[in-house]
Amino acid sequence: MYRKTVLTIIGASILVALAIVLAWAQTANEIELTKTNIQAERQQIVSDYMNLDDQEANKFWPVYNSYRSDMSKLNDRLLKAGQSFAKSYDNMTDDQARTLLSEFQDIQARRIKLQTKYAPKFESAIGAKKTLRFYQLENKMDAVVNYDLAGAVPLAQ
Repeated sequence: MYRKTVLTIIGASILVALAIVLAWAQTANEIELTKTNIQAERQQIVSDYMNLDDQEANKFWPVYNSYRSDMSKLNDRLLKAGQSFAKSYDNMTDDQARTLLSEFQDIQARRIKLQTKYAPKFESAIGAKKTLRFYQLENKMDAVVNYDLAGAVPLAQ
């Protein structure tokens, strides 16, 4: 239990640090490296906490990889919106603010749709209880990242 607690704290801290770097990264190489590291940390945490047997793992990981690939596309949109926010921060117009808000809301809505789309696929692979556990893990990791990003990104002027 102690090992898992320590791993979770370390993993969450790395996720947070990497997510903040990702949000403000300047080069394509920085972005790709950060995204790769975030995905590796997330996958390690999921692996440690899902307690999958070999049969479940063989079914789960392909669904997981597809899910994270689709989620990554939404995260790329969020990154792009964050970069747009940063570029226009000092002189943002009302039109830019409306566009950013609309993009953010669309990303949130699509995230929920994606989770809803994948839930039956995960359930087919690992059952309802472990699917719930997986989504709890995802929610916890996202909450940690979102909390630190909220503190790092300034409010619009």
